[in-house]
Amino acid sequence: MVANVSYKLALALITGGESFHGHVIASFTLNKIPKGLFLDFKGRQVMNIVVNGSSVQEIGDVFKGHRVHLPPSLLKLGGNTVHIDFEAEYVTDCQGMQWFKDEEDKLEYVYTNSEPDHSHLWFPCFDQPDLKAPYSLLVLAPTSWVVVSTTGGIILD
Repeated sequence: MVANVSYKLALALITGGESFHGHVIASFTLNKIPKGLFLDFKGRQVMNIVVNGSSVQEIGDVFKGHRVHLPPSLLKLGGNTVHIDFEAEYVTDCQGMQWFKDEEDKLEYVYTNSEPDHSHLWFPCFDQPDLKAPYSLLVLAPTSWVVVSTTGGIILD
C-alpha cells in the first residue's frame, strides 16, 4: 500500500542533553487509501502537521500512542507529502539520538546509529522493516560542534 518513501530531515540540536527540535518532510506514494495510516514517533511533542498542503488542526487527536495518525481524508492515491514539526528527547541508552557529556574533556557529544527500530525515537517515520527509505539531512548545531553525516546531507558553517 505504501511505497517510494523518502525523508527530508532538518534538526536543531541543542546543548544540555534534554531535547532537540526538528522538521521532517515524509514523501510516499499510496496505491490504496488506507482506513488508518501512521508515522511512528516516540517524541516529546508534535507542534505542527501538514498533509498534502492541508494543516491538521487537532494535533492532540492525531499524535497519540507514539504514533502520528494521518487523517485518511487528507491522503490521496499516488504521491503524498507530510510535513511535521517536532521535539524529541535525547537518550542515554543508545536507542535514538544519544547525548553524552565526557567527564574528561567536559564536551557534549550527540549521535545516532539510526538502528532499524530506533529511528522513531528521534524523528517521525514509517519505522518498519519493509519501508526502508533514503533521507537527506540538514543539521543546525552550536558553532563549537563538528557535524558529521554519512547521508550526504548539507552541513552549514
